[in-house]
Amino acid sequence: MRFSYTNHALKRMQKRRVTKFEIEQTILNPENWHHDEDDPKKYHAIKHWAHRSLEVVYVSKVDEIKITVFVL
Repeated sequence: MRFSYTNHALKRMQKRRVTKFEIEQTILNPENWHHDEDDPKKYHAIKHWAHRSLEVVYVSKVDEIKITVFVL
């Protein structure tokens, strides 16, 4: 599975010092997840890390996971 990131997600990651590893592990091994209320194609993956909690919004396609945004 290939991960891709929107420019918006990359900018927020850089600003908040979140790594691709943290984002990808949140998607692959979430503690919780749900569909987006406004767009059923989008998912929200939630994971608590030692120093922060992440909520990653993404779209899952056949061969790609597109990360659109994440929320702390």
